[in-house]
Amino acid sequence: MQGGTAKYKEEDVVLLDEVHAAFTSFLESSGEIWAPILSQWTLHLLGQLSNEYSGRKAFSNVQGVNEIIHIWMGSKAIQSLLDLTSRCLTCRDHANADAFISALLGMMILVKVK
Repeated sequence: MQGGTAKYKEEDVVLLDEVHAAFTSFLESSGEIWAPILSQWTLHLLGQLSNEYSGRKAFSNVQGVNEIIHIWMGSKAIQSLLDLTSRCLTCRDHANADAFISALLGMMILVKVK
């Protein structure tokens, strides 16, 4: 059973890497088009994940922000989402900065509401 779980997780990592590479390629070739769409999506997912997992047992004994960041950054999915979000931010021109800030604020409100 454990071998099946490890294989399943490996497949998930491969799929995540492929999706990340595809989105990175989109941003590199047409960042001005994809950045507004992708940044809203990544920020929304980060907000949802934060809401869903912040109350979990893994976070109940956490002593500080550094430890929380270390736990979150241990997730390949979170690393990919943060990387894509930062790539979106660097693709942005000043005309789309308002949309990015609005999405970021919306994610922060989503996290606070729960």
